[in-house]
Amino acid sequence: MKYARIVLSLTAFILTMLSLIALCSALETDILMITEHNISIDVGPDLVLSSKMISQTDKGISIQTIVINNSSAGNSTNATLVIYSIPMYREDLNTTNSTDFSKFVENVMIGAFQLTGGKVVKELTVKNSLAENVTIRIMGLPKSKAEPKGDRFSFAIWPIDSRNIMMLLSHLDEDANAKIVETLKVKS
Repeated sequence: MKYARIVLSLTAFILTMLSLIALCSALETDILMITEHNISIDVGPDLVLSSKMISQTDKGISIQTIVINNSSAGNSTNATLVIYSIPMYREDLNTTNSTDFSKFVENVMIGAFQLTGGKVVKELTVKNSLAENVTIRIMGLPKSKAEPKGDRFSFAIWPIDSRNIMMLLSHLDEDANAKIVETLKVKS
């Protein structure tokens, strides 16, 4: 009888400890799940996608780069599309406005170009596939040792959803840049 009480007490103790361990190892939290989407652009027969690079920081920020080359004979102009994804949790998504964030990044880029002597030469506004206005800025950079003739390129920044912004840096002509912005679609 005494042996049975010891075994029963020991069993009760072990079960109690196991239940406490199970409670301590339980976890309930929110996590961010990233899904893959298709991107499409109607760029015409002379422009081809030449590379796609993905990099990610230890903070979860993802930067994807797509290079668009002009394949017409003797033409070496290209454009780069950069998709910048910021990991934000549910509370942050409610307070962050992707349009305001893309305007902030755009202002930083313009400021950086101006610090190197660049000037906004021309601006044109086009509608993206969501019928939102996107401003394409044509920048002129002064002559330098690296660029003896100077440089002229276009850039545009716009949100594509609540966590992702698109940046276009391009040496293509204005019509090609406008077509890229107008036809770029993200599909689930």
